[in-house]
Amino acid sequence: MLKSNTIKMGILIGLLGIIINVLIYVINPAFFANFSFAFILFAVYITAYFFAMYSIRKVNDGYLSFKEAFFVALGVMMISTFVELSFKLLLYNVIDTELAGFIQDKTVENTTALMERFNVPEEEIEKTVEKIDVEGQFSATSMLKGYGWGIVISAVVALIIAAIVKKNKETFDSIVDNT
Repeated sequence: MLKSNTIKMGILIGLLGIIINVLIYVINPAFFANFSFAFILFAVYITAYFFAMYSIRKVNDGYLSFKEAFFVALGVMMISTFVELSFKLLLYNVIDTELAGFIQDKTVENTTALMERFNVPEEEIEKTVEKIDVEGQFSATSMLKGYGWGIVISAVVALIIAAIVKKNKETFDSIVDNT
């Protein structure tokens, strides 16, 4: 039951990500390069992951061990990220091949403005801008590498979520010990 619920929740959150990406694309693609908006999206995804975990725990008779919670959370994150990644590969490389360049230009603009606000020396700004321009972050190879690093980050987040969501069944021995 955990496996099927993990897959279901992963796909649902992945579809939520696709809907969010489509809305951003339609409303204002510049949001893809907005740092503040990225934090808002991060909060939305964390909330969705917690909702998924509590839902899965509920259908598991209200209990999830730390180990179960960790692997379920990691599975949900990996599946949802893969679903969203598949859509983004399609969006940037088939649907709108100019979008990646637009986002990269906006990222350079936003990064430069932020660094200037913090009085970062011009040569440091130029180095940072060169890295952004050279990275080619929207190629299939770069996005798949990013997915790999995302799994590592997801594992850390899954550990935190598992620690919060876990709820062990009380055994007869633990009840006797408490009396």
